[in-house]
Amino acid sequence: MISNLQKIIKSLQGKLIMFGIKDNTLFDEVDNNNHITYCDLINCKLEGDGTGKNKYIKSIRKKYKKKSIDYMIVNIDNTKSELNKLIRDSVYVVNNKIYLYGQKDELDKALKKYHRYTTSIQNKNNILIIDVSNLKVNIIKNYFNYILDICSNITDLISELLD
Repeated sequence: MISNLQKIIKSLQGKLIMFGIKDNTLFDEVDNNNHITYCDLINCKLEGDGTGKNKYIKSIRKKYKKKSIDYMIVNIDNTKSELNKLIRDSVYVVNNKIYLYGQKDELDKALKKYHRYTTSIQNKNNILIIDVSNLKVNIIKNYFNYILDICSNITDLISELLD
């Protein structure tokens, strides 16, 4: 999976945001790609680095304008707690493609949530490639979906507690 992500990073051009990534080879690949003009690492830590500043997903909508970022690469395993905010804000901020990777069950949850936006989604070797280039975001529908996600999370918590 990491080798596939390295190939993807080699082909990227423009602005990039990376969430929850802890693999040094991906950071090196971004450094070697001269076509990436801007790269922001959010909740990313280098291996062996004990100190690190955590930025939270809720700040990306404040920091970036609508459709101002070209690509986003997300490790879902490290962003489970803020997945609802990530999906809502990634559709708003990203202009071209979103790449998600991680465990199969978390990818399935994200796949169901991204299907609400009627985007084209491909699954290649447990990497979801979500094309949001022609997507128009409705604010009311976006918040309604966010509330539905919160309600589904609450019902999941209750069902886990009862089991």
